Amino acid sequence: MTDVPLTHNPLNGVTAACASAVKYDWLTAYYLERASADQQPAYARQGTMDADARYAARAAGLGRCARWAQEADQLAHALLG
Repeated sequence: MTDVPLTHNPLNGVTAACASAVKYDWLTAYYLERASADQQPAYARQGTMDADARYAARAAGLGRCARWAQEADQLAHALLG
């Protein structure tokens, strides 16, 4: 890793926010382990919900994390040259 001086470049904060998507990487394996159940626990433990609805919501969330990770990679290259 190289020493890159911190500057007041606004891309630093955006890159950090987008890079935080990596902390959700474990969710993919977690979701796949539970994918075969017909009913899925509802969010906030409020009963159960249809598996198709649950996985549509999960797909949207994981898609967003993937886009953030891609954006972070692009911004890091822009910052580091």
